[in-house]
Amino acid sequence: MRPVTFNINGTDVTGYVLKQGSVLWAHVNGRTIVFESESAKSQKKKQLVEDPGKIFAPMPGKIIKVNCKEGDRVEKDQTLVVMEAMKMEYSLKTHTAGKVKKMSAKAGAQVTLGDLLVEVQAETAP
Repeated sequence: MRPVTFNINGTDVTGYVLKQGSVLWAHVNGRTIVFESESAKSQKKKQLVEDPGKIFAPMPGKIIKVNCKEGDRVEKDQTLVVMEAMKMEYSLKTHTAGKVKKMSAKAGAQVTLGDLLVEVQAETAP
């Protein structure tokens, strides 16, 4: 991240920015703002529809908590991993119920944008 000066309502405030692909992160006054192109948003939606069982790191950061292990059964919208990035915590949830097929996330590990953290094998209808 690099420091920048923002002028907010006539006052200069120091903040930080980071550009990762088509995403721009700005951290100012304890708040994080994410700017993302429409094409990048569309790509994420497409990926979610194609494989809702994969959880990828949405940004570079540190894994601070892992709430499951390979073989565990998980519910849709369950928080599987908590990561810290830009002085904030992010709860990463599964978008499908099923069994944890692969767990790559490890507490204390540094991850980069797009790293596969968890793969859930979706349940099949009876």
